[in-house]
Amino acid sequence: MANMSDFELARDDLREQILSTFGYLMEVTDPKGVSRSITASVKAKERDGVTVHTLITDVALIPLSVVVYHRQSYAITSGAPAQGRNTSQQSQIIREYPMNLKQAGEQNGWSEYPNGD
Repeated sequence: MANMSDFELARDDLREQILSTFGYLMEVTDPKGVSRSITASVKAKERDGVTVHTLITDVALIPLSVVVYHRQSYAITSGAPAQGRNTSQQSQIIREYPMNLKQAGEQNGWSEYPNGD
């Protein structure tokens, strides 16, 4: 590793530990049909009566890539660094990607909400 600071080394170690502890191998297919395995985890949270799934990984993914989770295809709509406890701070370690059921997403304009909002 060329000239990495102690901070960068510690951040890389932390990223690796988080994903090795909470993540597992998942297959992701980009919009061009190219598949690859990534280490990721999925967080589910209920919001306004709708369960919202978020893919958590350190890998940069292309929007509209597809991941299969619990035998259902989800499209990755966009990506951003994860938010810290203070929501004005973004993580330099992990990325979060909203996941939309592929069939429902196509019908709802890629919104996790049924009415497309």
